[in-house]
Amino acid sequence: MVKNQAEPISHNDKACGQSVKGNEVYRITAMCCMGILFLMFIFIILRIVIKNVVYEKMGIYNPVVAFFLEGDNDVSVGDDGSGSITIDWAERYPFAEEDKYVNAVKNKSLMERYTSFINKAESQAQWYATDGLPMQTKLTELAAGYESLIGWKVQEEDYDAVITLRNGYLTCISPERDESVISEITDSVTGFRDFLAERNINLMYVMVPFLIDTVDKELPLGITDATNDNADRLLESLKKNNVDYLDLRACEKEDGISHYDMFYKTDHHWNARAAIWGSGRVAGKLSELYGYEYTPELFDISNYTSRIYEKTFLGSYGRRVTLSKASPEDFEIMYPDNGMTYHLVMPEKQLDVTGTFDEVFIDYDKLRITDYYEMDAYSAYITIRRYVAIIENENAANPDKKILILRDSFGNNFAPYFAQQYGTVELIDVADFTGSIKSYIEESKPDTVLLLYNPTMIEPIDWSSYTSSKFDFR
Repeated sequence: MVKNQAEPISHNDKACGQSVKGNEVYRITAMCCMGILFLMFIFIILRIVIKNVVYEKMGIYNPVVAFFLEGDNDVSVGDDGSGSITIDWAERYPFAEEDKYVNAVKNKSLMERYTSFINKAESQAQWYATDGLPMQTKLTELAAGYESLIGWKVQEEDYDAVITLRNGYLTCISPERDESVISEITDSVTGFRDFLAERNINLMYVMVPFLIDTVDKELPLGITDATNDNADRLLESLKKNNVDYLDLRACEKEDGISHYDMFYKTDHHWNARAAIWGSGRVAGKLSELYGYEYTPELFDISNYTSRIYEKTFLGSYGRRVTLSKASPEDFEIMYPDNGMTYHLVMPEKQLDVTGTFDEVFIDYDKLRITDYYEMDAYSAYITIRRYVAIIENENAANPDKKILILRDSFGNNFAPYFAQQYGTVELIDVADFTGSIKSYIEESKPDTVLLLYNPTMIEPIDWSSYTSSKFDFR
């Protein structure tokens, strides 16, 4: 009788079976990865089209556009653009013939144009494949959570990275600017000063404090920053060329102000109390230099009412490192007790309003935070950077004085407090204004022009575009 016995499975057969299963797993994994990459590729293409056509060309910004452009630094977070229109400032304020730039591309060789195109395409592709990835915020949150879980605290000296100072404040660092950059900016400012002087208009440069202190830097071990050094070198150069300036970084030391109390922990901007102090210091300097009326009590913090909007603010750096590493902080708005009435006009926002400080300058919708990544409490100050704004104040101590402020985003909360002192305050961001600054000044005829910039604005000037530098005053 022959018994049926199962033949033992050889080691080779086992290995073969495991190999087949392993290959199947690899195949499925590879297909999943390819599928994810394909979806990301499609998303990136959509994002490029939506940004360059729908958002920039057509001026459309809605929840769908916001979803595709999440994390894009060129898109203003906190301002939904509702009710805004596009104005051709160049048509209204045309450039003088000598200020019109020659398109350098036309004079380049075929190889140079090809190289320029490749470099630009490579730069854009790199952004869309890294910071511009779909769901980048969620991915960053997961990565930050993992780093916290394993206790990873190593920080690299990367000029694009967010650095955590030893005191917990978030910031970015800047490289040392070449002396040619300092000279280029100085030449532009002095040339602009001379243009204004011919029209009996004053120019004063205001250096706004940077989050990293000039003395108590609080930088992590191995990290260096040249932001304040760049500012020192620029001011020294302006001084040698007899340009009027005010260094608020030095003023804070004179007044014994605790530097980091002036800033938010998750953002690079100064807070309301610092903006009030700064506007008072600027008003005092204008009085000293040009004889304008100065009313110190307008900038006395005891003459304000404070309102705290709890846990409503996650600053730009906080949004970059995500809620896994940063916590929302309180947002304080200081309301003057003097009851002054203002008239605010913002043409692009189609805004023309008259009322008290809180009625004119504060957008309370921006303080009702439902999404920390898409809303920004700092933009509750309605005089946000990207729009031209004109503020009139009939109750001002200098009712006949007009001040034009060419500014960065530190001017958002500076301007409303500063406007208490002057009849007219006008605001323009040179890097967003498509018309000629000189033509605007010829028509507006301000008494004084302020350049209100923080030290990170010290960068090379791109003369091939009218809207790329804070120091292009054509």
